[in-house]
Amino acid sequence: MSKRTALVICDLQPDLLGSLPNREILISSIDIVLEAAKANNWIVVYSGLKFESGYESVPESHKLYGALKKLNSKMGDKAVHWFMEGYPGSRILLQTSLVEENVDVRVVWRSQHLHTELVSLLNEESVGTVYVTGAKASGAVQMASQMMMDSGIEVTAVKECIEDDNQERLKATLDHLLPIFGNVISLKELIDDIGGVDILSANAKQSFMDIMSGNQESSALFATDCGRRGHG
Repeated sequence: MSKRTALVICDLQPDLLGSLPNREILISSIDIVLEAAKANNWIVVYSGLKFESGYESVPESHKLYGALKKLNSKMGDKAVHWFMEGYPGSRILLQTSLVEENVDVRVVWRSQHLHTELVSLLNEESVGTVYVTGAKASGAVQMASQMMMDSGIEVTAVKECIEDDNQERLKATLDHLLPIFGNVISLKELIDDIGGVDILSANAKQSFMDIMSGNQESSALFATDCGRRGHG
């Protein structure tokens, strides 16, 4: 059985996107790669983080999420619900046109730092090559990349499609950490490799040119209808 290719999008959720300084550029860049995925019949996998009410499965000693558990125990779900099931901030921003165009879209959830569910799905679908995107570079992206590499999957990270809330940490991750687990390429290199800008729609082509020229600026998140809906 021939190996398949997948586009993995990490944690494209409002609770995380709100902390990213270049979130609109991130979303636009991922949209361009989504067109490449559609044109080449790749699997599109959205990986998200989601907790139960009260952060039930999270130990208070957890370095990343324990503080949320402690604060929630004092203030309750209504006040503290970052990445919590049932709240809008935890929903994945899935592009609606993917479903309408019969793209093979999957959604996997985790409630810890490890991407066990993601790797299991990729192995079940005989995926041999993954293009990884999303946020944060120093968190979900690097952990997913490491686990996919350990599973024998060829991993390629797309620079413009990866963000972090700390730009120094983003640069360090892209320059030094992710190359340990796979290839790191630019968005231009990816588009060139799969047929050039002619595979893109007019809107995506313009967005691509804006990103390459540095003309696109970050703006308020969701200021306009971006054609997505929450996927819980």
